[in-house]
Amino acid sequence: MLLSIVIPVLNEADTLLTLLRECTAVGFTIVITGDRSALAARVAGAVARKYVLRLADRADYALAGISPGAIPGSMPPGRAVCAETGAEVQFAYLGADSTTAAQQRALAEVAGRVGRPEPGRAPFRIRPLPSRVTRASLDVDDPGMTLLGVGMAFGLYDAAFAALGRIEDPKLADVLLGEYAKLAPELQPLAIDLIMQREPWARKLLDAVLANKLPKGVLNANHLRKILESNDREALWAVEKAFGRIREERNPEREKVVAEMGVFFREHIGDPHRGQTVFRNLCAQCHTIYGEGGKVGPDITANGRASFEQLLSNVFDPSLVIGSGYEVTTVVTKDGRNLTGLIAEDNEQHVVVRLPGEGEETVPRNQVKYTRASKLSMMPEGIETLLDKKDLADLFAFLALDKPPTDASAKLVPGAPDIPQPKGGKSTSRLKIESSERRLVVRAQLPGQGDWIELATYVMETNSRPYLHPVHDASGRMVLTEDRPADHPWQHGIFTGFHRVNGFNYWKENEGQQRFVRLLDLNEASNRVSWRALVDLVAPNRSVVLEEEDTITIHAPESSDVYLIDFNVLLRAGESDANFGKFFVGGLVLFDDRLHVLLARSEFLFELQHDGMDSVQILRRRL
Repeated sequence: MLLSIVIPVLNEADTLLTLLRECTAVGFTIVITGDRSALAARVAGAVARKYVLRLADRADYALAGISPGAIPGSMPPGRAVCAETGAEVQFAYLGADSTTAAQQRALAEVAGRVGRPEPGRAPFRIRPLPSRVTRASLDVDDPGMTLLGVGMAFGLYDAAFAALGRIEDPKLADVLLGEYAKLAPELQPLAIDLIMQREPWARKLLDAVLANKLPKGVLNANHLRKILESNDREALWAVEKAFGRIREERNPEREKVVAEMGVFFREHIGDPHRGQTVFRNLCAQCHTIYGEGGKVGPDITANGRASFEQLLSNVFDPSLVIGSGYEVTTVVTKDGRNLTGLIAEDNEQHVVVRLPGEGEETVPRNQVKYTRASKLSMMPEGIETLLDKKDLADLFAFLALDKPPTDASAKLVPGAPDIPQPKGGKSTSRLKIESSERRLVVRAQLPGQGDWIELATYVMETNSRPYLHPVHDASGRMVLTEDRPADHPWQHGIFTGFHRVNGFNYWKENEGQQRFVRLLDLNEASNRVSWRALVDLVAPNRSVVLEEEDTITIHAPESSDVYLIDFNVLLRAGESDANFGKFFVGGLVLFDDRLHVLLARSEFLFELQHDGMDSVQILRRRL
């Protein structure tokens, strides 16, 4: 059951927290809406899934943990980003007018029709969507219309495309081609693969490409070979005229492309955050990385990226080495379908073909006309023609890291370019650090500009709390932080602090105190700088309650509008347990779904343990 409630007074937040913790046990799902301030409220940490609609200030997405690279370039009314998965989600809005005032009126009208339930009566119930929808149940009787699909979560689109492939309606290709430009980038390759499953559909796709209604790049070598193996002689001549000879085996000229792209990437360093979005749109239909993506190609989290040279070869010369189990096979069925993918299962009863995305198609053995194996990889040659050079640079900046770009400990794979050196030998790094005994000053060069601007200063005076101030905007013209404001004289720019640790206040430092100990390391790359600092939390009796290790990474601005600062805080308990108490503002934020995080070092294990939402303990245990 879905329950929508209004908490008009902020002091009732405890009641809401209780509801959020206990509602699932009795079958309720609570939906909360709010403005940007809701992302910083206490209840935000207890919400399992957050959807963020378009915000006026792009910097506010960081409140939900959404990196700049995951923010869509265009967000029409109702479009949201899931903070936990990064997926785009479309929410329905009422009527044709999407303005706030119109939606409020429409909701009020709905509420008037539903009415307020009388005391003792069950609330208005929203029935769950069915897990299966039959074509007959949709009542699509208009002879001029073709069923394209049913609104659904992104993870179900591959199953929908697989179902559409079984429909022999000749109008389906027309609908897909007409809607192709409007599809999300990650769905466009799936739509092309669907159209290529039937010869009449494939001919319509070819005609659209030849008429320049779609770019040639939508058809890869596997698609073109399907057309060449058809009985459509006009299509054969058209392919040879437009595309030339289609190879049946690996093109040895790809070695030159590998070398050329290696030179390009060493001279053009991309943005790994944007590269993650490029990967999601282009590669995730087939490949998994860090637990997300398709299963047609190898999981590249730990495969194919042992070195930068191996990565270049695998991407730009994919048919050089095809791993066992990843050979491409086309299964031609008796009802006219051409299913190209990996054979997941082949026995006397059926053949299971694993398609791009997450879809699988099971074909009864008596419905298989013939199968055909390919000597080429399912990954198409010529990816450099499908993306512009900036997207390619961003993609390889992402793939060249051994961990997600949001992980401060991410490192480059062996041989990956770091700081490119032009002919004059002068570094083209866009960030630099000026280091002194008590200050780290980070300066940057904006793209296309020669002047160095100050981004941020890290203050690290002995026996004092370290902090960032001043912090400038990406243009370097505006200071965004304050030091010792009149109303909060204990605050210094951007800093860490805790209200209650073992009962003492470390926020105002009127009881416990934070003390900078030393700088552990300092790292500079072409597009980011980072450092680690050790800080002690000292109790009134002068004992060290906690060791705090701060990792701060500042990324180079891509424009004068925005740049990214990453913070990573590691806490180590001292000789006794450390208890984080409840306070009416601020607090310790845990980003784990179960509100349970493990911190480790070589000799001890430290465990953050939630205690009924009232406190968090760091327990010290021997391994």
